[in-house]
Amino acid sequence: MPSTTGVAPPSCRDEDQPRIAISGHRGLPRAIAALVEAELKRALDDVTDVIGLSCLADGADQIFARAVVEVGGRLEVVVPAQKYREGLPREAWSEYDVLIGRADRVHRLDFVALISPRRSLIGLIENPYFPGPVPT
Repeated sequence: MPSTTGVAPPSCRDEDQPRIAISGHRGLPRAIAALVEAELKRALDDVTDVIGLSCLADGADQIFARAVVEVGGRLEVVVPAQKYREGLPREAWSEYDVLIGRADRVHRLDFVALISPRRSLIGLIENPYFPGPVPT
């Protein structure tokens, strides 16, 4: 059973392991999802002892989380709102349930409404990188 916390304080972080957080596009066409999956797996090929952080939204988030688990990494899930799962498409629920069940740690935020998933991940990684505008 994964532990459930608010945002992890620095003392709870495993400083020796790289932490990678992904917040990506949702509703990907199958062909694009396959490309994203192949690239994420390629990127994780040489990574050992990685901790992957994800909100488990349908699309790139779930693809990344599954890839982390498949390479033997540790998965931390951030649930950014109280009824977050219910806001995902029904077809994403089963994968969400499997992945959250595989998580080593689950961070449940107490927001009623969804905040930016990117913002909910920022406090859990040391050096966030954003290829686009920084979320506010």
